[in-house]
Amino acid sequence: MVDKAPEQPEKKADNPREAGVKPQLEDWRERKEKAIGEIKDAYNKAKRKIRTPLADFQEKVLKQVVTLPLNKLEDDVEVAIMAGKGEILAQDKAEEFEKRRKKAIDMAVSYINKMATDVGLNAEAVSRMVEDQNRKASRFADLLISGKYPKIEQAMLFALGSQGESSSLPDAGKKAEETILAYLKSDLDKPNSEIMDYIWTIFSFMDHDSRMSITKAYLKDKSADQTNAFLNLGNARGVFKWDEIKELNPGKKYSEEEVKNQQRNWQAQNDYKAQAIALGMVPYGTENVVGKTINIRNAIMLFVKFGAGATVLGNFITGAWQGGKFRGFGEAVKRITNPQSLTAIGLYAGIKVLESDKTIDQLLYGNKDKQEAATNLRKQKNGNPKWAAWDNFFRGGKDFEGGQVFFNYVQNLKKIYDTTDLSKISDHLTPGNFSDFLGRMAAKKNSDNINYATLKESFAKINPEEIMTFAKIFDTLNIGGKNGKDEYERYLNAPEHA
Repeated sequence: MVDKAPEQPEKKADNPREAGVKPQLEDWRERKEKAIGEIKDAYNKAKRKIRTPLADFQEKVLKQVVTLPLNKLEDDVEVAIMAGKGEILAQDKAEEFEKRRKKAIDMAVSYINKMATDVGLNAEAVSRMVEDQNRKASRFADLLISGKYPKIEQAMLFALGSQGESSSLPDAGKKAEETILAYLKSDLDKPNSEIMDYIWTIFSFMDHDSRMSITKAYLKDKSADQTNAFLNLGNARGVFKWDEIKELNPGKKYSEEEVKNQQRNWQAQNDYKAQAIALGMVPYGTENVVGKTINIRNAIMLFVKFGAGATVLGNFITGAWQGGKFRGFGEAVKRITNPQSLTAIGLYAGIKVLESDKTIDQLLYGNKDKQEAATNLRKQKNGNPKWAAWDNFFRGGKDFEGGQVFFNYVQNLKKIYDTTDLSKISDHLTPGNFSDFLGRMAAKKNSDNINYATLKESFAKINPEEIMTFAKIFDTLNIGGKNGKDEYERYLNAPEHA
């Protein structure tokens, strides 16, 4: 009689696993680590070594950011497994989690490869991954973490060169066009729309032909004014070049000044040479080559730079990713603003003053125009008898809604009348017009959940003749967007000389 060979254990990927929490957790953690390995391999393959402390810092943060969706997935998996009290995850739930895992890999690897293009992740690409309003790594990470816009996720994948869940790349392109056109129709005119941030990002990553095809489809039934407004906005976002604008709007005769403005706008959003040079420069005092002397001052600078960098990065990483899990940037901000981190940031600022012809005030609070605007804001606080009413309006609603609405109104007027000089639109930027705007918004059904009626009542109590004063302050200091409240507080509480 031939002995029967012992049964072989099934492969882990195919085995439903014995009941119990620990084995399932270990399985999913292994899958997560494998996914992170694939993403980091893609990054390491594409990167170009830039041997500076700042480059090392940015690279560490970038690798964390591109794997954030996997940390969020791990949290969700753990919650589901623990809730099951040892029961095997239902097949549909397990498939959903695996689908998210693969999508996170696809998005991150496609993003890295797109940013690398033909020259790899050089200094300019890394700078854009950190700072570019359209192409920063946090944009796609936020999209996946939110999980709110699956169609936008697929459109983003197409723009990055992946077919995603579609049967082919052309099919993915067709679906991306449908998605973008639908959201342009529903969200283009909404203030602070996160969806539009994603749409502009998708446009910026698309190849020329895809971007032109979708934009032409959108503009075909638009008036001349609507076309101009849309292209000007896209140009300001760094998406449409002058040549593309000319192609998209062939019937308009542009003046020489308009052409120069559009070229400058695009250049301002897309030229990262200065940041790349700064990233690739070894700070003074951190190297010793022939002809250079490492003296006591240089040695102190070297110690402070590396010490401060380690402190800030350490607090940021431990704050955002405790125990290998993403805890949210709120916790990270608490960590990075603790006394030790603030001291480190202060040391960096001191170093910058020593190495730059700018003063500490200029580095922390901006150029002369910004400093004058900040001083004017504090003068209003300390000398305007209606300050309490203005301040109450700005802080009205939840999360600085009055200030946000006011800022957006000013920015929209600038776009409508195509000017950066508020003095030229003083006839339009009046208390009456702004009050009428609040009234119209209050009468509409708005999806932004802002109580415009309450803001209108609050604004009416001010008797606000000095609306232009505050408009110029908010415009110059850019007090708006997600950080509007923080910027407002920062400038109000800055030292008097700043």
